[in-house]
Amino acid sequence: MVPEKPNNELRVGVIGASGWANVSHLPALAGTEGLRVTAVSTSREESAREVAEQWNVPAWHTDAVELAKRDDVDLITVSVKAPLHRSVVEQVVAAGKPVLVEWPMGASPAEAALLAELFESSGTPGFVGLQATVHPVLVELGRRVVDGALGTVVSVAFRSSRASNEPLPASWAYTLQAENGAGMLEILGGHGLSAMLTALGIDLAHAPLPIGGLAKQVKREYLGTDGTTIHSTGPDTAAGVLELDSGIASMSFASGDSTPSTEITIVGTAGRAHARTLPTPDLRMSQPQMAEWTAEIAGERIDAPESQLPLAARNPSRLYEAIRLGRHPVPRAADAVALHRVLDGLRAATSRA
Repeated sequence: MVPEKPNNELRVGVIGASGWANVSHLPALAGTEGLRVTAVSTSREESAREVAEQWNVPAWHTDAVELAKRDDVDLITVSVKAPLHRSVVEQVVAAGKPVLVEWPMGASPAEAALLAELFESSGTPGFVGLQATVHPVLVELGRRVVDGALGTVVSVAFRSSRASNEPLPASWAYTLQAENGAGMLEILGGHGLSAMLTALGIDLAHAPLPIGGLAKQVKREYLGTDGTTIHSTGPDTAAGVLELDSGIASMSFASGDSTPSTEITIVGTAGRAHARTLPTPDLRMSQPQMAEWTAEIAGERIDAPESQLPLAARNPSRLYEAIRLGRHPVPRAADAVALHRVLDGLRAATSRA
């Protein structure tokens, strides 16, 4: 999976290091024993130099292929904007090294399927940044559910919301355009759905398609940081119903909540469980893939071990550790394709409605 070395160190090259990676992947790699970032890449020389100096990284590039070819890179992280994922992965896969692609893997279900086929045909391990799937609270809750702590699961209620992005920086405006595949439905929906399935102990690749649902656009104009108006074409709220093996799950997602959070309630024939994200002063960090979680099952509370890492870096650190040590199944390209299809099912249900 990942080339083994005597000290079992995982050396990572990060492509797209000046954006989300700079507040999540890079502090995770810098602050976790056994992990090391050996090269960074951005599209501009100035930003590449700045990021390398900020994190004391020995090498920087403006060419993703050059980074991928380096002998001191074991794993390639692709953290560029979602519409660029496909082109970057197609460039670096020839290096024959494992690739970690941020979620969403592609700008559409079809694009995600193409990348999954590329990983499989090239024999390259393709991991996906669905960070909530490695949160220890959700993993332990899922283990107990599978072991029968709640008896037979009858129903699941899932609700997730995120804060408003206003005023919106110009660099984020692309997330409001549906064709870019990086809006509320993809980001909050994908990360939230993966969190729920993890809490149920369900393999992401076996995610059931919705039997009903609706994705709707409520807010059509957003204020930019420069005072301009940015027009949106994507939904900002969605709901759906999934048929599980032994029951049903209802789920809802919304953007623009003044007190954003995520909650999962699981009802079984022998008890119930409840998981929720913990509040944080920075509302942007309240999404399910970034926030800390707590849970109660059969009267017992489950909490995550304390961490000194910044909140946004904790789950990426756990994800890299899982890749390095092989301790927990890390989401793969096939898992991403399955989640893309679930979210696309909500769009299809909306079209039928």
